[in-house]
Amino acid sequence: MSELSPNDRVLIADLHKRWMSQELIGNSTNVIEFCTDDVMWMPPQSPPLLGKEAVFQYLKETWSFIKDVKISNLSIKGNEGVAYLTSDYLSHFVPQGETATHEANGTHLWVLEKRGDAWLVTIVTWSMASLRAVEDEAAKGAGKS
Repeated sequence: MSELSPNDRVLIADLHKRWMSQELIGNSTNVIEFCTDDVMWMPPQSPPLLGKEAVFQYLKETWSFIKDVKISNLSIKGNEGVAYLTSDYLSHFVPQGETATHEANGTHLWVLEKRGDAWLVTIVTWSMASLRAVEDEAAKGAGKS
């Protein structure tokens, strides 16, 4: 098998940017459109989810307002039909039903398959090295005189 082409790397990087864009504008359930029908998600400390419907329900139930995500150490490797993407993340978000901002950092991994001319995500998993509530900058400023 041949290595991943430069064009395929660009397509996968673009898919990642579109995915992140959907999350940042509050359309996290739309990301399942970038996945295969039999996608598997493996969230930290949860059982695996199989298929778009299970992922959709999970996203609806665990929805958070994502304030920002910083991606680093993005790596895309693979061959002409299968690829994987890894990156580190630092995210600030407000979980559904809460008002406090939380911060999480860790690493995520996607496995992708090429279907025709398009790449689709077939496995999603991530780790959380840390998860904590953080004080909002606005709240910190409000307490100063």
